[in-house]
This record gives sequence, C-alpha cells and structure tokens, in this order.
Amino acid sequence: MNEHRPDPGHSLSFLITTILDETPAHPFTFKKLRQEIARRFQNTPDGAIRSALAEAQADGRVLAVARESYFLEDNLRQVSDRICQILADFHALHPYVPGMKPRQVRERLGPGKARGSGRGIDPGIFALAIARCREDGRIAPEEPGLRLAGFTSTLGSEQQEQEIRRAALAFLEEHSFQRLDWEGLASHLGAGALKSEAVISRMVEEREIVPYGHDRFLTRARWAETQGVVDAEMRRRGSMTTGELKTLLAVPRSALIPLLIKFDSLGVTSRDGDLRRPGAGA
Repeated sequence: MNEHRPDPGHSLSFLITTILDETPAHPFTFKKLRQEIARRFQNTPDGAIRSALAEAQADGRVLAVARESYFLEDNLRQVSDRICQILADFHALHPYVPGMKPRQVRERLGPGKARGSGRGIDPGIFALAIARCREDGRIAPEEPGLRLAGFTSTLGSEQQEQEIRRAALAFLEEHSFQRLDWEGLASHLGAGALKSEAVISRMVEEREIVPYGHDRFLTRARWAETQGVVDAEMRRRGSMTTGELKTLLAVPRSALIPLLIKFDSLGVTSRDGDLRRPGAGA
C-alpha cells in the first residue's frame, strides 16, 4: 500500500489543497496535479478533479493563476506577507533608499521548500503577490522600486540632504558627458554605494538631473544648455549629421549617441537616416 494514500474520509478537494501546499512558491499544472493524485491515491477522472478544483476555488482555498495552473490562497497570502516584511526590514536598514528593486526582493524570498527547493519563486506568483499587496494598500502603487505604502526615504536632516545634493551636482557637472563613476561618486559624497544610488534616484525623480543612457546623467542646467545649443544650430541649418553634432557639442561619440537618442525620444530632434532635423517638440 502507498504510504501517501490519504485517509478514505478525506475528500478529493482536501487532497488537492494538501498537494498544492507542498509547493508554496510554484503553481501546479492540471497535468502534474492529476499525476500526483494518481500516485498518492488512485487514477481519478478529469471531470472529478476539475469539480474538486472548482469547489476549492469557490470557497477561496485555491486560485487559478494561469491557464490550467493552480495555487493555494494561503500560500499567496504568506508570500505577500513575506514581501512586506522584507520591505520593512530594508526600510529600517536603509531609510535613504526610495525602494527595493523587484529582483532584490525576489532574491531575498529565496527558493521554495519541498518540491520547489533549489528554485526561486515563480515569476507569475511573485507578480501576483505584489499586485495583491498593492490592492490591499500595503505597497505603494507607484515607482521607483518597491516600497511600503507611507514610506518616504530620507537622506538625513534637511541640511545634510542639501549638502549631499550640492556635492552630487558638483560631481556630475565636473564629469559631464562621462559615464557615471559610482565608486568615485560614493567617495566624493563620503557615502556608501546604496546611499549614492539613492541620491541619484531622488535627484532624477525630482528632475534635478536628467538621465540619458545607462549610467549617464546631466545636471538640469547642463541639459538645458546643451538642448538650447542643438536646437538653435539645427534650426539655422535645417539638418545636421551625427559628425556635425559631435563637433558642435565637442563630446565623445559614446556620450553623443545616447544623448541624441534621448533628444529623439523627447521630440527635440527627429532622425532621418544619417541626418537629424528639428523635432516636433523643439
């Protein structure tokens, strides 16, 4: 006799929830569920399994999370609670960081247990748990990052924050059109990597600096000046090549290309083959 065979008094619905509870980080497909029921109990008609699933869904024990995939409501609640606890712990340790990246939260959730051991949480379940937390008002609905509702990051006292911002602006101005040296910024600010990232994130959010590519930022004043120079010369000539724009701005090509892509996206310029013309938003 199979040692996993349930007590005859247990319903098929109960058996299904028992099986689902063993994979708290991953959903069960109907096919896998049917195989597991046969292994533990006996071959059961699909119709009976679907009827039991419908019963479990009707009383709120089981969720259909994807086509022919099922997950336990209690496990989703536990994942949601764990996410909120991870965020609370992170906020307590790093009050200056606006929020956590979803990837960081997923990594801290760790692998599932039992059948899910060795694998991280299913992406669909993770997204569903985040959505549930937002619906419940526990996680802020807006970006950047994931943060608890009501949490506001702080860089210290008002005076300390202003000093950090001025130092960051001076560093960015000195290194205009260069890829941001995060270690250099941290050293300049006398802060750790997380705090330096938080400073830049806050300044981008409040439009003190403008991102224009991976790890590239310009101060608002430098951005306005550069846009003004390009706009004026573009209107005078009607169009310009990439080489002519490089000469005009006297910046390396590695900085020019992402800058022009940003201009195109904002309507400052409009690309036409190798030429750029004044954009609709200029």
